[in-house]
Amino acid sequence: MDAFDHRRLKVYRTAIRFAVLAERMARALPRAHMGLADQLRRASVSIALNIAEGATETRPLEKARMYRIARRSAAECSAILDLMARVAPGALKNTPARSLLFRLGLVLDRMIEHHEAARRETQRRVFGDIRNERSTAERPLPRAKPAIRPRKRPFPPQWG
Repeated sequence: MDAFDHRRLKVYRTAIRFAVLAERMARALPRAHMGLADQLRRASVSIALNIAEGATETRPLEKARMYRIARRSAAECSAILDLMARVAPGALKNTPARSLLFRLGLVLDRMIEHHEAARRETQRRVFGDIRNERSTAERPLPRAKPAIRPRKRPFPPQWG
């Protein structure tokens, strides 16, 4: 049995596949675009690393945070692929990179929503349903009645 939960996740294995593919695409870029290649390498590795870190986390809010970071890295990779298509179209020939990124994004979105919902459910069970209640600090203070009431003045005769 493996001590690390992330290896069981299909999304993690897909992220590893994408990182390997991204490395191949980065090597195919001309030297003039090495900055783009480096950014692609770092962002693709970040997806897998953040999924692994989120999988080992126990708190739902932290899990969702790590998966959000992985999702943003996937969006960054997508933007890099857009740039690569413009500056070096030959580097993207016959690669499943976009479909892998699309799948990663969908699964990460579901994982984020699942863990945020688990956090909301835990809060509801612990604190009760407080969505519609405001804390005492947020409630407006009651209006004080004036000590002296203003005298009622009669309307002027022309209004009358």
